[in-house]
Amino acid sequence: MKPCRVSWCTEPASGWGRHCDRHKAHDRRHGHPEQIAITKTMLAPYEKLVEGVKARNAASPAWVQLGAIWAEVVAEAKAEVDQFRRGGAMNKVSVMASKEIVRIGEEAEPWEVVRAALATAWMEADQPRLFRSDDAFRVQLCRRVRALVERNAGIWYDASGKRRRHYKELPRQVAVLIGHRLAVAFGPSGVALWRKEADKAEERKMRQARLTEALEELK
Repeated sequence: MKPCRVSWCTEPASGWGRHCDRHKAHDRRHGHPEQIAITKTMLAPYEKLVEGVKARNAASPAWVQLGAIWAEVVAEAKAEVDQFRRGGAMNKVSVMASKEIVRIGEEAEPWEVVRAALATAWMEADQPRLFRSDDAFRVQLCRRVRALVERNAGIWYDASGKRRRHYKELPRQVAVLIGHRLAVAFGPSGVALWRKEADKAEERKMRQARLTEALEELK
């Protein structure tokens, strides 16, 4: 039997595949066999950064423009769903992705969607090693945005009786496509926010270095 392709896994690969059953399931759920789930708690600091930028630049037209971009994504998805319902020949994966985007657009606050997408893109730029592949990033982006819709969550209780939330999974290809659309819409803006904040941090560091040097030269 072939070993699972995940280097540290001791389980045999399933059938003719490259991974064991556990890592095949993880790949379907997260976009890569070794991708960790990006949780709400992990994303929270980046959402806080996005909110901080917005608060400091409340009059900027960027926030209205970002909201309009999300409205365009939803409108394009709705047009595809409408065409499918009229009997148009459509790609099944694309239609499923569009239906999910329409549902998110109907049930989630637009700013919450924009903030989650910007924050995930910012996180990926700041900590690229957290994402094992492009597909993994897209799936995690999709998961964080879908988590804004309460209907996507189920409730269960673990062995200790603690209440847990479980999100209904989409087929991998559908999640990747949703993440791709969100990344195209908001990825460049999220990276731009990260770069601006990184430049500001570097400038502060250089100012401190110059101040330290000047203080050391005092007699």
